Amino acid sequence: MDRTFAFRRAPWKERGGGRQAPLGVAMDRIESLERRIAHLTRAVEDLSDVLARQAGENDRLTRLTQLLAEREAEREAVGDALPLVKVS
Repeated sequence: MDRTFAFRRAPWKERGGGRQAPLGVAMDRIESLERRIAHLTRAVEDLSDVLARQAGENDRLTRLTQLLAEREAEREAVGDALPLVKVS
């Protein structure tokens, strides 16, 4: 038995062949998009805060590493460097 399927048209197109959705459907779609935009905006703001915090932490750790490297270079120059210990 050969079956052919007819695809249903959107309900607003069945009622007169108009090109636009009824106002209620369009408003629902707009509200849904606005909610998605709000969530995405919040996510971007949260990620921006995390990135700023991590950049500050990275700067602090870079300064600390540089300070420790300078201290160790001074110790080596004076001959007071800590001996390297082999860890097994």
